Amino acid sequence: MDSKILKILGKKFPNEKFPPLIIHLSYLLISLAFCLLYYLLIITFHDFYNYEYCSIYKVLNGEALHSMQYRVLIPYIFKGLSYVLPLSDVSLFVLIIVVITYFTLLCFRSVLNVYFENRTVNSISAIIIIYPMLWNFMLLNSIFFFVDSAVVLFMTAGFYFIVSKKNYWLLLTVFFATLNHYSSAFIIMAFVLFNYKTLFKKQTLIFSAALSAVFLICLLGFKLKYPYFPPEREDGFVMAMPLLAIEAITDMPMSILLKYVILNFGGLHLLALLVMVTGLWKKIKPEFLVIFLFFVPYCLIAILRLGIRLEEMRNWIPLIPFITILALILFTGFKNPLFTLSKTVLKEK
Repeated sequence: MDSKILKILGKKFPNEKFPPLIIHLSYLLISLAFCLLYYLLIITFHDFYNYEYCSIYKVLNGEALHSMQYRVLIPYIFKGLSYVLPLSDVSLFVLIIVVITYFTLLCFRSVLNVYFENRTVNSISAIIIIYPMLWNFMLLNSIFFFVDSAVVLFMTAGFYFIVSKKNYWLLLTVFFATLNHYSSAFIIMAFVLFNYKTLFKKQTLIFSAALSAVFLICLLGFKLKYPYFPPEREDGFVMAMPLLAIEAITDMPMSILLKYVILNFGGLHLLALLVMVTGLWKKIKPEFLVIFLFFVPYCLIAILRLGIRLEEMRNWIPLIPFITILALILFTGFKNPLFTLSKTVLKEK
């Protein structure tokens, strides 16, 4: 009996490209634990009706703030599931983000399989992405946005489809990511950077244009559906306000500023920086490093305060899968069998 159970748990599902059932089960349990903790620490202090930045019902009714009204994916998933599942609002939302977090772990495992050789270790190491999420979702944050979990999922999925060159899946990802949040534009930037060597070749130009078209058509669709916002719904969220960004930093107590600088991503960005300092980056093919350069426009937009509040740690969550991969590359420098660069990304000597 025991051997039958182990055999079932060890079976890869749904096919050989995916992890064993025991890994799927582990991902589900970890996702459930993370989301319940998120509920206890953050979600429970908000509601889906009155609090502007998590009001699913205001989005569904077309009454949300301008910056929130275009974030329709989760509200419509929420609405659709509410017809078939007799759950409370909170239970339904937690169910949604548990599923989203589970798929985030699966996608991150796929990214790990591109960068690192040991697939068994990669299946277990995928849970590491939960670590920076704990910091930026909860430990350094008190604000609840219903889009955040999906942002991490789509950035992770986009990362994988770029480095694995699955462009049609990337198109679909950008479509759903844009329905969730405009951070999908950074997926397009990452695609262009990764394909810099073939930037002016036909296929790259076609897919770059297609990705941009998907993004712009979604925004145009939102504009046509919601052509007018009353003054009280205009929150100026996407206006460039660099002086406010400077004030936000200078007015912050030094202890809090240092905490944010050091503990953003749980400190993984410092490990990522060591990859550059130690020269480990020289072992990697350029395109698998250049993809991370979209950090530069992201930080610039945060400094300009153009829709990104740099003092809010949850605003850095789109970078989580990328920072985590860079941080893990550091461990390849210790000549251990756990983390070794794959032949896909290792520069030929």
